[in-house]
Amino acid sequence: MKVNWKTGYTMPIVAAITLALSACSSNDDSSDNDGVEDTSMLAPGSPPPAAPSTALNGSWTSGCVLADAEFPEEGFSVTNLTINGDTAQTSLFNYTDSACTQPDIPAEVQLESSIAYPNGTVSTPRGEAIFVDVTIESVTFDGQAPSGELLTQLQGNDFFAVDYGIAVVGDDGLLYFGDATIENQNGTTPETRSITLDTSEALTRL
Repeated sequence: MKVNWKTGYTMPIVAAITLALSACSSNDDSSDNDGVEDTSMLAPGSPPPAAPSTALNGSWTSGCVLADAEFPEEGFSVTNLTINGDTAQTSLFNYTDSACTQPDIPAEVQLESSIAYPNGTVSTPRGEAIFVDVTIESVTFDGQAPSGELLTQLQGNDFFAVDYGIAVVGDDGLLYFGDATIENQNGTTPETRSITLDTSEALTRL
């Protein structure tokens, strides 16, 4: 199963959630890829991280969508994301049907994340995106914290590592994140920050 937040955290934040769900289902994950412009990265000697931004604040949703368009057999999901300055809460609900009424397993994944804003920006077709560094602080699957083999899998997949990406509320009012599936833009380091916008997975303000 796949999370839309990039979907995208998900928020991305999204890429990390995908790893967790892959650990549960033993399925590989992939995401859609739309090419857009990329531009600048932070230069050496750039200023320290900024105070928490309010640009992304609010509650956002994916609505009921395919969990992974490339693998429709993985079912459907709804991702709800709330951002408040330097914190974020993500609720992922998994379903087996296109109306999102029949829960899948795990039925609900909850994430608590922290967000840092390192002052960088990049121009995108949807507007000027800001740099966001996101760390998942905790996760639960159907109300249970991971332990044992699952926790080891998450840690081994760097689930709790910082995700270096971008985010923007576009001129269309939707919330977009960087596409971490692009080569050399996987978001695992500041140098490989996902600076290309993923326009295939956007969240709508609630």
